[in-house]
Amino acid sequence: MLDAAALQLAFNPTVPQTQMRVTLRAGFNCLRDLAHEEGIAYDPDPLPEDPIELTYEEFLEGVVRMRERGVTMARDPEQAWPHFRGWRVNYEAVAYALAYRIDAVPAPWSGPRRRGGGPVEVPTPVDRKPAEG
Repeated sequence: MLDAAALQLAFNPTVPQTQMRVTLRAGFNCLRDLAHEEGIAYDPDPLPEDPIELTYEEFLEGVVRMRERGVTMARDPEQAWPHFRGWRVNYEAVAYALAYRIDAVPAPWSGPRRRGGGPVEVPTPVDRKPAEG
């Protein structure tokens, strides 16, 4: 959910942003609360330019999937990347640490796990609409 909100803000700066910003703020604050309880260190005030583990190439793979599904993108990926990275830096390290700690099912963009194996791809169902009548 956090990546979806960050992607929306990064690619579509002219659409209303309040809901996406609230989603991101609530999400990374929740993750930080969990990190505090679990003794996981994190930077409470990262800079938008700080590094993240997700690579630009992985980001571009996500962009391809978004395009295949008809997602609107006002910015091109090169323009959107610094904005997306600037949001993700607030939650990525904590999300990765928590996912590793609980050994969550691996998913794209979700960091390493204790057990081997790559991300589990979830197929997107066909968008079937009821017949009008």
